[in-house]
Amino acid sequence: MGALVQFNADAFAWLESRGSALTLNVAIDNATGTGLALYFCPTEDPHGYTTLLAHLCTRYGLPLTLYGDHLGVFVRNDPHWTLAEKLC
Repeated sequence: MGALVQFNADAFAWLESRGSALTLNVAIDNATGTGLALYFCPTEDPHGYTTLLAHLCTRYGLPLTLYGDHLGVFVRNDPHWTLAEKLC
């Protein structure tokens, strides 16, 4: 357990009318489907994922592999790349 971990985040009105929408970041063990770490934050961003990773590593140690669906928060997605940036 904990060798292959999926990261995911879902924005939802978790608090219904009692508060603003939050994003739940979750780390899920691939083999068992067990939720290993959870973290609420205002939006899906790198800070939420790194906080989730810190909780995961503190409790279970370092996973061998992390994967996620559309982890676009770690990718620069504006169209103004320079040639030097494209070649890196």
